[in-house]
Amino acid sequence: MPAKSSLVPDFLGQVVDGGRLRLDRVLGSGAYGVCYEAHSFDKEGPSTYAVKCLLKTGLDERQRVFQKRELKLHAVASAHHGVITLHRVFEEGDCVFLVMDLAEGDLFGMITERHVYLGRDALIRHVFCQIIDALEYCHLRGIYHRDLKPENILCVNSGGKVMLSDFGLATSDPVSRDFGCGSSYYMSPECYGGIFERLTAYATRQNDIWALGVILVNLTCGRNPWRQASHHDDTFRAFVKDPEFLPNILPVSYACNQILKRIFSLNPQTRISLPELRIAIRAVNRFTMTNEELRRAPEACKAAARAAWVDAQKATRRYQALVPAIVIEEQAPDLIAVVISVSGDEQEELTDGENIHPISSSAGSEHISASISGQFAAPPVLPVRSIAPYHSSAPGALASLQPLLSALSSGSTAADTSGPTTPEWDLNATAAAGLPEVADEFTLDAPVADKATPPKPVVTAKAVEGAAPPVKEAPVGSIRGVKDLLRKVRF
Repeated sequence: MPAKSSLVPDFLGQVVDGGRLRLDRVLGSGAYGVCYEAHSFDKEGPSTYAVKCLLKTGLDERQRVFQKRELKLHAVASAHHGVITLHRVFEEGDCVFLVMDLAEGDLFGMITERHVYLGRDALIRHVFCQIIDALEYCHLRGIYHRDLKPENILCVNSGGKVMLSDFGLATSDPVSRDFGCGSSYYMSPECYGGIFERLTAYATRQNDIWALGVILVNLTCGRNPWRQASHHDDTFRAFVKDPEFLPNILPVSYACNQILKRIFSLNPQTRISLPELRIAIRAVNRFTMTNEELRRAPEACKAAARAAWVDAQKATRRYQALVPAIVIEEQAPDLIAVVISVSGDEQEELTDGENIHPISSSAGSEHISASISGQFAAPPVLPVRSIAPYHSSAPGALASLQPLLSALSSGSTAADTSGPTTPEWDLNATAAAGLPEVADEFTLDAPVADKATPPKPVVTAKAVEGAAPPVKEAPVGSIRGVKDLLRKVRF
């Protein structure tokens, strides 16, 4: 059990909110707050919530400003489906309580403990675009997070859906003089005060985008590119000297590295924008190096790939029976028709109402091809309708596609968590770093697939017309409006 804060009163096991909630378990804690898992006695709504308890007394003026701003900005951002829902706020004694949706865990655990995303390019695209969508929603409303990191991105559906959380350091100021605000691995160089000259302020929007680059490295490689983006860090100094340095230590593909260079632009004014980043991510078929690329890579890069695969193998043995196929619940734009079929190549056609955009990719032994047509709301959000491959030789392969077909009927997407898909790194190869062939992935006790498999079947499904727009309805019992929410709490 996580240690409780020494400053916040212990509410474990107590009933709060006028008898509506019982705080059953500590999920996490900090110097001025504790997060609990709470059981709800309400007949309507979820049976469990996450309840964040913040100490309201004993704070200096700066801390009170941050706390009040957290409530206000989280309430505004909470309307988006990519932000954890803030249902209501109440106070008891010296504490303020935030009642939020309960998640399965955070992105940090999915990356470092379960290794959910290693080699799953379609899943990485989908999850990273969810983060971009949520962050863009915040930025368009003048909300800048300033503490983006996997620990502050919560997950449901076994890592298939992610939501931003913890607006404790968020600001509505596009320019800030609050240097060093955030987590060291994810702060931009300008947030440290600058590299080549001492800055007097930095742009909070571009600071958030920099953090996305580190998160992209986390998703694809399971590690950080450097400890801090400052001249004190040897790895970052090497990157400043040579922008092509990252593939020397990380098994990132050429396409992924091109994106990282645009995110990690040392000049904030030339840093990639969120709409540009979304387009670039959707165009990437592969985020990690191929076998041939690894054979030519430096030893440090091979070692990073080998370490990632070894950790993933350990996680598979631990979680293999616990991780189901991911069904990604997304609020997609309005679709007229979606056709999904299993074939030898993945083909996608995305339309913005006027133009057809074909996309081709390859992901393993079986693939999903999608043809999406219809009118998308502006700005167009084109969700990648693809899933990781299913082995055609596995018993019940067609039955395993049923969650996908069911999900499509409600505007959702499915993805497989049985193991990595595109990296084919071979641990036993003399010159390569080490992920096995697709047929051997995460099937620890399964026989090798028969090479002479029968022709792959074709399965089609159509989505119903008119998916809901990507904005959540107001939760049951929520406080209407930010002013009403803040009026409930006295600072």
